[in-house]
Amino acid sequence: MGETALAEAVEENGEQAEVADKTRRLRLPWSRRDRAVEAVGETETPQDGAAEEAPEVSPLAYKTFSPKLPPALTAFGGLLAIGGGLGAWVRATRVQTEGLAPEQVAVSMGYNDPEGLTIAVFGGVALITALLWLRRKPLFGFLPAFAVKLVPVLASVAVIGLAIWQLPLIDQQAQALAADAIQDASFTAFHAGLGWGAWLMIVASVLLFLGIVIGILREFDLRSAAKRRTQEGDV
Repeated sequence: MGETALAEAVEENGEQAEVADKTRRLRLPWSRRDRAVEAVGETETPQDGAAEEAPEVSPLAYKTFSPKLPPALTAFGGLLAIGGGLGAWVRATRVQTEGLAPEQVAVSMGYNDPEGLTIAVFGGVALITALLWLRRKPLFGFLPAFAVKLVPVLASVAVIGLAIWQLPLIDQQAQALAADAIQDASFTAFHAGLGWGAWLMIVASVLLFLGIVIGILREFDLRSAAKRRTQEGDV
């Protein structure tokens, strides 16, 4: 009897150990999967939080002008103003007889006029200070930063004003040359008009005007954005 009971107890313990071993083997994949899921969840949690904190920027959101655009336009306009102030303002040509090439009979250069020299000087000032503005460096180290923007703007205004003043006078000078040519009937055709210097002045004035307008609009945009951020911070 004792041996039988002992055998049954050993057999029962063996069956329990086998069941426990099977249960452990069945649970092992699930526990590993649970640990893998938990690891993935822990890894994804910061990314989800970062994604929630990152502000969504719409591709259609308004963006102000590039900071390099106003000084670039001003520098190019100043360079053309130098050529326009010193170049040919009036040019007259005539054709002596049919079949011959036109010949130049009169030309008026801007460097012979004080206003032309003044336009060239202001164009040079606009060019140099616009390059400093483009590099975002103070003017000669002793003027405040806003002067780097203010000086080219003032020089641009001066060039535009002088060009507006001189262009009608240049046109009147061309008309006077044409009127004098009418008294002479020794040619087939005669033309008097704006020279390449006058055309450069016109293009320079347009570029300088665009540089001023775009610079002012950009300053308004920056101030509005700063005001908005301040209001949002107060809220």
